[in-house]
Amino acid sequence: MGFNISSLLTDDEERLIKRCRELFLRADEGVAGASHFLNLRERFIIEHQLSSIFSNDESAPLCFFWGGYPNAERTVLWCLPAYSRYSLIEGTPLRTVFKEEFDGEFVPLKIKTSGYVKLAHRDFLGSLIGLGIERYALGDILPDDTGAVIFASLSVSELIKNELTYIGRDKVKVTDVTLPDDFNFERTFENVHGTIASPRLDAVVSELARTSRESAKGLIHQGLVEHNHFTASESDREVTNGDIISIRKVSGTKGGKFIIDSLDEKSSKGRIRLAARRFV
Repeated sequence: MGFNISSLLTDDEERLIKRCRELFLRADEGVAGASHFLNLRERFIIEHQLSSIFSNDESAPLCFFWGGYPNAERTVLWCLPAYSRYSLIEGTPLRTVFKEEFDGEFVPLKIKTSGYVKLAHRDFLGSLIGLGIERYALGDILPDDTGAVIFASLSVSELIKNELTYIGRDKVKVTDVTLPDDFNFERTFENVHGTIASPRLDAVVSELARTSRESAKGLIHQGLVEHNHFTASESDREVTNGDIISIRKVSGTKGGKFIIDSLDEKSSKGRIRLAARRFV
């Protein structure tokens, strides 16, 4: 991780840690439980502040993140009693193994649009929030050619089906949908390659943002860079494989959210080869 996040947590995030710890303790007593939908920052916090709950010990509760499909961004923390481990079958999707548990917490819904208006993620989200639904009750929203598939807590699914009739001026219809066991959603990325002198944050940001090292330091000191979902303040913080870097776009730079895939290889000149993906 490279830095201590304890002092950076908000009161709500401290309470989230406490609730998730309680889920684990209840599962240890044989009672299954699940959190609300977590964003990437919240998941990162749970993974690092409560790393001990993710155990391979067969006598320990089974804890994992699941958001309705592999690689979902917004996920729920599930804590199931230890005996749930015996249900796991290699190669069998989690959706099939724990269907009863999953269906009791959230469901996929299909929002079908007219097809005459192209709607973006923010359009769907804005209309759902406009119904008075809190963001934590909603999972990923996956737009497609006919509308979108969304994941919603069971507590708000009927509200969405009954009350979401328009998105902007486009009339829509919301229905239950059954997803195949192999359902997945492939996000679009732009591959980024380059070389850097060191794995310091300012060097990485300089390459990703296509700007000078000094400008990269300026972005960091202005609070325009996030490293693993926390605002970065130290230019010399080390970046490692798997880290997520977010750069707010300003004039003369390339912004966006990036996943660092590799900082391992060195060029013939001794520089580090950087491989990353930018969310499109």
